[in-house]
Amino acid sequence: MNNNNLRPLHLRILFPELLTLPKTDPRRLGPPIDITNSKAVDLELYTYFAFLIRDFIHPWYRLITTDQDLTTEIMKILILVVQKLEKRLRYEVDWTELILIDIPKLLTLHYHDYREAKIRIHMNHGSGSNSVAELFHGMQPHYALEPIEHREFEYLRLMTEAILRILLESKDYESSCVRQLVREILSNLVLFNLIESLADPYTIHMIICKLLAAYEPKLDELEASGKFAQTYFSALTNGKPQSDPFQPKAKKEEEKKDESLTRQMQRLQEKRRLQGQEIVVETDEPEADSFASRRQRFSFGYIILQVFLAPIRSFWTYLVATFTQSQERYQRVNQHKKLTGQMRMIEPIMEFFYAACLVQERPLLQFAWQMLSMFFWPIIRVFGGGLLIDKFLEQTVLHLLSEDHVVFYLRLGIDLLWPNGEFMERSEPTTPLQREQMRVRAERLLTISIPPSVGYILFETKDLNQLQSHIHDILEPIQNKKINKHLLYFLVDLILTKVTRWYWLNYEWKWFNLPLSVQFILKLGVLALFNILLLLFNSNNEDTDLEGRNLYIQGIANRAAQLAIANTAIAVALSAKLSIVQRYFYCIQDTLGWHPWFSRLAFVEALYHGTYQFQYNYHRQDSNVLLTLTTNIRYMTGTGLLLAMITLVIGSHPLIRRISYRLFRWTHLLGLFTFILLGCLHHWAFYVFYAAVLVFWIVDQIDRSFQVDVCVLESMPGNIVKVQAFVPYHVSNPTPGQFAFLSFSSSWFHAWIGSHPFSICRFDYVSKEDVEGHGESQFPLSNESLENQVLTFYIKAFGKRTLSFYQKAVNQERVKLRISRPLGRPQLDLSGSEYGDYKTIVLIADGVGITPWISVLQYVHKKEHTIKTRSVQLIWSIHTIDTYHAFEKELLEFTSSLQQIEVNVHIFITGHTSDLEETLREPIPFTLKYCKPNYPLLLNDIQGDDVAIGVCAHDVTRIHNLALARSWAIHAERFQL
Repeated sequence: MNNNNLRPLHLRILFPELLTLPKTDPRRLGPPIDITNSKAVDLELYTYFAFLIRDFIHPWYRLITTDQDLTTEIMKILILVVQKLEKRLRYEVDWTELILIDIPKLLTLHYHDYREAKIRIHMNHGSGSNSVAELFHGMQPHYALEPIEHREFEYLRLMTEAILRILLESKDYESSCVRQLVREILSNLVLFNLIESLADPYTIHMIICKLLAAYEPKLDELEASGKFAQTYFSALTNGKPQSDPFQPKAKKEEEKKDESLTRQMQRLQEKRRLQGQEIVVETDEPEADSFASRRQRFSFGYIILQVFLAPIRSFWTYLVATFTQSQERYQRVNQHKKLTGQMRMIEPIMEFFYAACLVQERPLLQFAWQMLSMFFWPIIRVFGGGLLIDKFLEQTVLHLLSEDHVVFYLRLGIDLLWPNGEFMERSEPTTPLQREQMRVRAERLLTISIPPSVGYILFETKDLNQLQSHIHDILEPIQNKKINKHLLYFLVDLILTKVTRWYWLNYEWKWFNLPLSVQFILKLGVLALFNILLLLFNSNNEDTDLEGRNLYIQGIANRAAQLAIANTAIAVALSAKLSIVQRYFYCIQDTLGWHPWFSRLAFVEALYHGTYQFQYNYHRQDSNVLLTLTTNIRYMTGTGLLLAMITLVIGSHPLIRRISYRLFRWTHLLGLFTFILLGCLHHWAFYVFYAAVLVFWIVDQIDRSFQVDVCVLESMPGNIVKVQAFVPYHVSNPTPGQFAFLSFSSSWFHAWIGSHPFSICRFDYVSKEDVEGHGESQFPLSNESLENQVLTFYIKAFGKRTLSFYQKAVNQERVKLRISRPLGRPQLDLSGSEYGDYKTIVLIADGVGITPWISVLQYVHKKEHTIKTRSVQLIWSIHTIDTYHAFEKELLEFTSSLQQIEVNVHIFITGHTSDLEETLREPIPFTLKYCKPNYPLLLNDIQGDDVAIGVCAHDVTRIHNLALARSWAIHAERFQL
């Protein structure tokens, strides 16, 4: 065999210059350029690229020139498209929701409509349709499948161009030549042929055979023993024993024909591998050679053990951590990021199972099914069984999306598009005999893969031929290619809606100093519309009571009061910071963002109710305002409740919070206690409000603050106070960007009503011996876990209280302090990604707003060798150079010692400086400019797509929109606490 054929395909076609290198050169052993985080996946992607360029670029391009420039440029574009697509698929698609909820619902609808169309055709109720496919198209119409010439190609072009608008660079997308070339490759060559192949029942049966290949020996044994009925091609479906090596060649050829088709495919794949049409990694390591061909088998037992043993493992690791002080190990093992917000994920699967297996046609099984769903399943959910099942299903999805499975799926796509190494349109079509053979083979493999007990319960028989007949009925809705195309196109549309998010919906505008996005406005509009519909839903339109009041208007007013109570209860629940909602479901920044809007809705509804009641009573009291407001206990308490809500609305205004945070806290507590005291006297419906107060707010106040025994104050330049608090608890997994409530008093009551949130600058550890040896003026800090933890804060002396606090730092006075636990879970996207999950981190801050980003620098410094980050850009705007000197030590500590990560710090001084030499103590190792930062220009200099931005600046709305335009992940500190 020619040695050239043994060389990897992607090297021979895409990178022929690498073949001149020695075989031991590392550049020949793997992909030349990393596309994803997996080299095995990269090799499969390069195989796709090689086949595309070999079959659709080289045939016409090599007639013009032998230059490789076009191939290189196409490669760069395809790599960029795949990288951006991978980022969206990883971080923006909820695969658990897609696989366990959306796809089962789509399949259930497909099965239901197919069987409905079949019944209507057989009963001559087809509405003029001549076939099941035509009637099915009428039930599930799709633009791509309209009976118009080239409509399918047109749809794929439009869809691909919409994707390229997001994935391509602007200069490439604006080039019509590049855009149309890439569009035709992806739409007409890849997507069209892939859909055409996947819609073919023969392909579906072949995939089933590949997935159930482990059962083939058992099937061959059963067929040989006569357990399955004989067919006219039984000789082809039964495997034959190996022939003697000395048999004539003609006899060997006959035995090859008698091989099962699945075995023939396996033999052809092995032949392809030996011919170099499948990637072979040239390496001396046996693990690297075998990795490409191995794939972990799906194991229910393995996943069940993961789910059930996880609590035991966490408990054991906690005990080990308690005795060994290894908290980092405990948190790393115990941490579990829930990848989806969905619950009860088993139900869509069971609905599809109910429809596919025709449970409704078996009365006994249907009765058992209904009993299970009505009685046993609710009990299972109550006792935590539903949560375990959800965890099991989530682990199953993670298993199906693991690296080796993704490699298997990519290879399966290559086998579908390029069978035997040739493009599918050029290969020989399958014969009816082969199609029928593959169908029977797939049905029989499915039959024997079902446990006998399950098969008997579902189909009430143990006969293999009858079971195969039931399997045939289950697979019947996917036996028509035209109908399967409907399913595939709807599936493509579903995935497309999740991948191509509308970023313009997240663009923000500042209205009255309030940043609002289109998406947030739409959500708010839906919430307001829902409240309006509940208000207007009343059947008494014309009835009146004995006093002549219109009961319809009275009903609206009463309903407005009830909605006001409900919205207030929700607002109270969302204001909690340590409740179960913030711990396990939503970040505190998300819940607090909706807290004021539910409060405003409640205020508007309460105001409508109050004005209606006062207006009606005003005429009854002869226009006496005082008597109107104090007629009885209900009017008196109603007046007090409205005044309390007005106090809450005014006290929560950003201007009040900026002038005096203490006034904001006092007005909120005063309004809340007024609600609690007067509500029970006004109406019994306030018990709904009390439930929210008891479950969320009061529980949230318990264990809110801790007394700090050791607290070090240091006055810094720029009227900044550095606070180092020796906290009495341990933070096992500190997250950069968290905050804590501080109260400069030892009183628990004062901490409850007068605490203030501050961003945590850094997390450090210190031993008690170091504290005793150095006193309370200073103690050495370490990133390693010792005995106790120190939290560092930087506080700008701005108001009356902070100025007095700064004076205490100057005088080195001893202060008393109470501190809460670190709060917040700053996340960059819906999947909970951290800063270390991105190659480039951009941190933008104004003044003391650099505090949370110092904690990010500490995080990068601590995990330099384990995170993905390779570049950090810090853009910092300050008014005077004094602010820089306050943070100089922290910046130098975390930037100068990084070895593998490039750090660029850009400092912009926006104030007037009279004497630069006196202002600067010594030259600084960072870029220093005396102007305002030009954010569009600075962000344009940042290359790549894998970028995370953290913003703690006044111009947050503009930066937020610039990041969205580049599809970057962003987290903004908006000081909404």
